[in-house]
Amino acid sequence: MMKTIRRMLAPRALLAVALAGAVAACDNPVGEREDHADAVRVQVLDARSGQELASATSTAATGSLTVRAGSSRDLFVQFLDASGRPVSASEAGFSLRGTVTSTGIARFEKTESNAGVLTGVAVGSTSVTFELMHGGHPDFSGRAIPVTVTP
Repeated sequence: MMKTIRRMLAPRALLAVALAGAVAACDNPVGEREDHADAVRVQVLDARSGQELASATSTAATGSLTVRAGSSRDLFVQFLDASGRPVSASEAGFSLRGTVTSTGIARFEKTESNAGVLTGVAVGSTSVTFELMHGGHPDFSGRAIPVTVTP
């Protein structure tokens, strides 16, 4: 009789251990909704004029960025939802990340929550990808935007 009880309880004990491991591995308690941004597009504007220079969705990019070697350009980077409303990178837990493919050609440095400086390092072409980060992972990643550094 004890063997029968042990055989019946063994699968349940394994299930309980597996569930406990899954709950312990998740940093988001059951029933608590983690807020994620609903961004579908990133828009890059000249910070001084407000003119749109480029934009990107997760599948395509339009426009390009140009800067002279040895010069910098102030950019305002805005994430938009499906209705075209801004999604702020300044909200708690969110941040802007700009990654240049070739830092020997150009560099991007974030200066404020939705702004940064694109600096031309050497004449050439590269690209920059803007992401809306949340909790160490991107909630939105736009396609790479072409960057040209001129003499």
